[in-house]
This record gives sequence, C-alpha cells and structure tokens, in this order.
Amino acid sequence: MTKEEFINSGLLEEFVLGLTTEHQDKLVMEHLDLYPDLCQQLKKWEFSLEELARKNAIAPPSDLKNRLQQKLDLHDNNSAKTLKKTSNSSIINRKFWLNVAATYLVAATFGLLYFAYQNNQLSKQSEQLVLENAKLSAEKNDLESVSRKFSFVKEVDTQVLQFNVENKPIGTVFINHSLQKTSFKITNLAQPPAQKVYQMWADVDGEMVNVGVIESPQNGDLINLPYMKNATSLNITIEPQGGSQTATVANLVASIAI
Repeated sequence: MTKEEFINSGLLEEFVLGLTTEHQDKLVMEHLDLYPDLCQQLKKWEFSLEELARKNAIAPPSDLKNRLQQKLDLHDNNSAKTLKKTSNSSIINRKFWLNVAATYLVAATFGLLYFAYQNNQLSKQSEQLVLENAKLSAEKNDLESVSRKFSFVKEVDTQVLQFNVENKPIGTVFINHSLQKTSFKITNLAQPPAQKVYQMWADVDGEMVNVGVIESPQNGDLINLPYMKNATSLNITIEPQGGSQTATVANLVASIAI
C-alpha cells in the first residue's frame, strides 16, 4: 500500500499498542524501512508512552519501611514462622496494588492513544470536508460562469445552425448577432485521425479565418467561438496536430452557410 494508505490504516498506532498480528508487525516494519520519516512518528509515540508511565507511576507508601521494621522488632527468634507469614502477606498485598496500578496505567495509555487516534481521524475528515466544500464551491462557480456565458443560446434572436455529415448531425452552431456571440455544441463528432485535429474556419470576405481547434471532441461539449461579423459560412476541416495557418479545403468535413 502507499504511504498515505498505510498512515490511514491505523496499523502504526496498533503496532505501538501491541495489538498487531505477526503478519501486521512484518508489514509495519517493511513500511518503516520504505518511509524512514515514519520512524520519527513511532519514536514520538513511544516517548509519549514512557512519559505517561512515569507520570502515572504509583510509589509505595512512604511509611511502609518503618511499619515493616516495627513488625520485625516485635517478634523474637521464636516467631520466625509468623514473621514469614506476615512478610509473605505484605509482599502479596504490595503485588496486588502494583498490579492495580499497572492495570490503571495500561487503561489510561489505551485511552490516551485511542483519543489521539480518534482525534487524528476527525481532523483528517474535517480537512477532507473543507476540501470537498471548496471543490463543490469552485464547481458551482464554474457552472454559473458557463451558464452566464452561454445563456444567449436561449435568446429568441439566436440563430441555430446544424452541421451535417452524410445527413447525420455532428454539431450545432448558435449565433447571436445583436450580442455578437457564437458557440458550437458537439453532438456526434468522431475522434480525428491520429496526429490530426479538427479546425473551424469562418469564411469572411472570401478568406478562411481560423476560429478554433478541436483536438479531442466530446459529445455534449459547448465551445465558445469568436464572433465573426461578416462571415458567410462556417467550415470544419482536418488539419495536422496543432492546427494550420490556412485551411486545407481538400480535408473539408462539413460546412454551413450563415
């Protein structure tokens, strides 16, 4: 998996907690070799665990030594058996409280790491939501911009012309002379031959004027074209990659009179 996928998997956190399987341990070590910067994160978490252990360590009662000494002084040599029993009981009692302290420490450690993990996940989700919102906002603005740019196609005085090849439509041209706007909507234009492009031309006073190159036509695309006031026709030819300075009339694909 990639570095980002490995981080998001949570394996590194589980590895620190000792919750990974042998196979997962091997996977973690492989990724630590691949991405040395992750070792710093691992050391940071291990240091945090050590700090937490030190801060939560439970020391034995301060008067424990004196109390034990007093118990020893109260017994003579003939009470060795009783003393041994008492000492064993004290040791067992101490071990019990140490186990309680260790259990508390482990629980606190798990809680802290789980909280850090959850907080990290929420932070990532929050960042993702911000990015998604920004993306949606940008797309909305783009759609509104496109809608305003091509709103003239619905105007009553907009002229609608259709390119046909063998009686089949390949695209529609919208021209509004009062607004001086022109656009071309692709409806069924095949991909050009390899290393070739489509190029559109306006016939203005007997001269073919370049109005745009279409490299990879997509059905439904609406292309903004420069408005040519005195154009008498629009034409589509096939030209070399990058377009041509002059129209190759022999490669004419379609033509419509305006």
